[in-house]
Amino acid sequence: MTELTGARPVKDLEVVAFLLGSDNPLSADECEDLLSLMIREASSVPPARRSAQVSEALCSLADEVLVLRLEERFRERQRINDALVSNRLASIRESFERNAHIRKERIEQARSRRRKETYIRGLETGLRNLEEAHCKKVQEIEATRRLDRSFLPGGAGVVEVRRL
Repeated sequence: MTELTGARPVKDLEVVAFLLGSDNPLSADECEDLLSLMIREASSVPPARRSAQVSEALCSLADEVLVLRLEERFRERQRINDALVSNRLASIRESFERNAHIRKERIEQARSRRRKETYIRGLETGLRNLEEAHCKKVQEIEATRRLDRSFLPGGAGVVEVRRL
């Protein structure tokens, strides 16, 4: 199980597979196809027919491959995440500026028309609330700029694939 955090968090299953007797892992695409095949069509092998064991060395190699794949996805996601955060910030800034401008105009109109002070204070409170909400939203979006990654090994085993 791998996890990437950020503006769009992602949890995923990652399989690292080797052909029996090989130290070269299958490609990420081949591993994804294998996982899909196992989910759709797998059946359990009776215990009496289970024979092959997974070596510690192969498990360590699989962990190394997994870390390399996760790092590659992490670098790709950093670029995407930065662009997404920047777009979100630009969007809320534009919306805030438009709404703040409208509220400031209303306050000025209320003053020029000599409206009651309580009415003007209400408009000013609305503007302050808008500014506070904007600052809070900016902080929330900025917090998603930080990306992290982790993985939790789920297990190791031998899969027999038969083509019919």
